[in-house]
Amino acid sequence: MANRSYLYSLDVFSDCPKPRAIGLSESECNIPLIYRILVSSAPQATDSILFSGQGKIAITADYDGGVRKLEEFFSKLPQEYKEKAENVIKFLKDYKNRQTYIHLECAEIFEIEADEDEFEKKNAELVEEIKNIDEEIKKALKRIHYDGDTFDVREIEAEYWTNTLFFTPSSGDEDENGDNASKEHLSSEYSSAPKNNDVKPAKKNSVKSSKKSSVIIWDILVPLVIAAVGIILFVLTGSQAIVLLTAVLLFIYSKIKKNRESPSDFNDKGSNAYWKSKSKNLENSFDEIFKPLVRDKQESSENYETIQSGFFTVKVPKKDSGKNDDVEKYTHEQAKMILQRIHDTDGAESIRIKTAVKETPLPLTASKFGGLPYWERTDEFPRDEDGKPLYLLAQINFADVPHLPDFPEKGLLQIFVKADDLWGLDFKDERQKNWRIVYHKSISSIMAMSEAELRAMGVKTASDEKDEEEYLPFEKEYALSFEKQLTFVHPNCDDQFDDTVQAIAQELGFPVFDGGALDWFEEDDYNAFYLDDKYANHQIGGFPNFTQSDVRRVGDVLLFQMDSEMGNGEDGKSKSWEILWGDCGIANFFISRADLKNLDFSNVLYNWDCY
Repeated sequence: MANRSYLYSLDVFSDCPKPRAIGLSESECNIPLIYRILVSSAPQATDSILFSGQGKIAITADYDGGVRKLEEFFSKLPQEYKEKAENVIKFLKDYKNRQTYIHLECAEIFEIEADEDEFEKKNAELVEEIKNIDEEIKKALKRIHYDGDTFDVREIEAEYWTNTLFFTPSSGDEDENGDNASKEHLSSEYSSAPKNNDVKPAKKNSVKSSKKSSVIIWDILVPLVIAAVGIILFVLTGSQAIVLLTAVLLFIYSKIKKNRESPSDFNDKGSNAYWKSKSKNLENSFDEIFKPLVRDKQESSENYETIQSGFFTVKVPKKDSGKNDDVEKYTHEQAKMILQRIHDTDGAESIRIKTAVKETPLPLTASKFGGLPYWERTDEFPRDEDGKPLYLLAQINFADVPHLPDFPEKGLLQIFVKADDLWGLDFKDERQKNWRIVYHKSISSIMAMSEAELRAMGVKTASDEKDEEEYLPFEKEYALSFEKQLTFVHPNCDDQFDDTVQAIAQELGFPVFDGGALDWFEEDDYNAFYLDDKYANHQIGGFPNFTQSDVRRVGDVLLFQMDSEMGNGEDGKSKSWEILWGDCGIANFFISRADLKNLDFSNVLYNWDCY
């Protein structure tokens, strides 16, 4: 059988003991672009979950970050790929598949052109390529749009995305002594590799030996049995139908052998689930063969319609075309009433922040984005893991801010970040290592450091000349002004918006749909209520914005939000980005209500995402 690359989701890092691996996809003889995109969010060379003792020959990355990156790629594909792409994203976001990490195994691909002792080097090279995936994506999109090339997107098919892979790692299983089963044994569906701790590390060809046993048993024996039985029945009956049936069974087998489960799956799921999955494969194969042979058109009557299902023609009750749940969208009038009710009853106070560029540096105690911070001589300045001073992202002087319940009425809140490509964010660790929240209850002119003292300590601003490795989402210093306003739950608040809409729809006697509210409304309907182009959503309190998904913990309050912002170009007429989080993204900082009341900023959740 062909060498393959394999994609799994993991609950813990692959270097940890007993990772729970869920199969996602596999591809023969290559490492698809889509796989590389999915492991492009903080990729790291890690141990294999299939072969032990081989070194760092696999890649593990952030799951949600990779899915967001793939969604961004899919959004730029031609319309013809939209439905297939949506199916892939739906599969990846399914709670049964989604875990903390996404994991790519490429050892079999490396095996095609390299010796075993070169696997780590090949994998390290692949990690570096993946870190520069944006350039490869641009080239792929050019080929797709301008050259008509479909090679890079052919993997957007249902058959490529399945939990049933040829290899399922025996992660989490225990041997008779209670120890973790050795990872080098890949449980192919029809092999029975021993599980003990005395087995030697897997060699380069160990995977091939387990495959050969499967080939002998299934790829040769089963077709021979089917053919032999067919010949015997034909000799006994002389019926040509036997020949046709034998051919059909051989064809079905050729289809379902590509989608095998491992014996560990058999044991974990039980025989009922195992054979249920096989029956599904049979059903799909029968449909593939016989559906083209059935040409009966759908017939209709007053109460029933005729549809084709596999071999059978059946009559089912017609759907009521007058009901909204046929298309699961609210009419314009229904949408207007639901959204107006949200505005009338569910407003939350917030502070909208407006920015203004100043030609001269602002006072050290001023509310600002960027610039130099207020700092006292007796305090240790915030630094990153390498000991370098962090950059001031935002400074809020609450003496300038209209009061919100539970927020400070005075004092200085500061947010510091590292000037790198993730601006201090670590998807795997919420601790404030490369970013920091600092709150000064009072301001002391005596203890405050001067600009010269800050500069002497190595503190920089976004406006300073810097190398390509250090940058912030903006390059200027911005003065801030504040005004109180109401915000409302909106589509980007995910489940909270969905639950609110469902409750109001039920109260108004409208249909209550399943799924997500973004599918229930025409875009123009909710844009009329939520789209505001006058200024960016820099904000304190109220309902947050997201470009991807709601990341809040239960009970979180929006401490601060910085949006991407468009400003005037150098000619004063054109527009250009003044503040830019990745691809038109947004940053949020969340805190629990209790911590906010206690002015405890040690457990803040920081996140930013983009399109």
